[in-house]
Amino acid sequence: MVLSKMRINYIPPKSSIPSIRKGFKEVGMTIKAFGKKGELLSGFVMGSNTQAEDATYCIKIGAQQPYAMSIPVYDGGLRAYFNQLNENIIDKTVFEIDYNDITSIKIDYKKAESSSFEIEKKNGSFDFSTKDNRLKNKQINENLISSYFKDFDKLSAEVIRTGHPTMDSIAQFLPFAELEISLKNKAPIQLKFFPIDDLLDERKNTKDVSDVYSVERHIVLDNNGEAYVVQQRMLRDIFRSSDYFFQK
Repeated sequence: MVLSKMRINYIPPKSSIPSIRKGFKEVGMTIKAFGKKGELLSGFVMGSNTQAEDATYCIKIGAQQPYAMSIPVYDGGLRAYFNQLNENIIDKTVFEIDYNDITSIKIDYKKAESSSFEIEKKNGSFDFSTKDNRLKNKQINENLISSYFKDFDKLSAEVIRTGHPTMDSIAQFLPFAELEISLKNKAPIQLKFFPIDDLLDERKNTKDVSDVYSVERHIVLDNNGEAYVVQQRMLRDIFRSSDYFFQK
């Protein structure tokens, strides 16, 4: 942790104090650290880097004496550690689920309905339903289904796009797939997937599950208004066709 490693590099001379204080006003960032109970552990204002770029001016809230602070062995100022855009520091987890909390998984492939399916977990076994009439009298492979449920432990995004002006217009398009994960005593997770290739090139139209493996990224919208960019490689175990679960 940067805060625990910061040390006083040197005490600035009095002649430089006016310009240092000016830097606090122009580019100052208030940094506060809190304990587990919400108590304030420390608070200071971080100003500009030194002229030599080997430290950063900091002053404790309410104090008069600024210090040039740095991290031992690290060559450079400290502002880059704290001057981050919200999208760079926000948690990029789309979902994180305990396998035992999942009660059902439903995937609706909007342009390939026969590949769509729903799986419900009931008393240690699984109830599988699909719109593909060819599969209705076949025996499912419950080992594949059990493994499939466990693939839903966590999904992480590459980038957060919540609030981006293009997200509202993307939501008007027909998604490649809609996913709903029902959970015990929790609201369901609902996601819509839009292959970025389809959005950038009107000649592209990802329909079948087999087509999606050539896609690199998806815009993913959830039912809480969040928007993400997720790499296809993170979804390869989620996008399965209904006939996948009847393999021996």
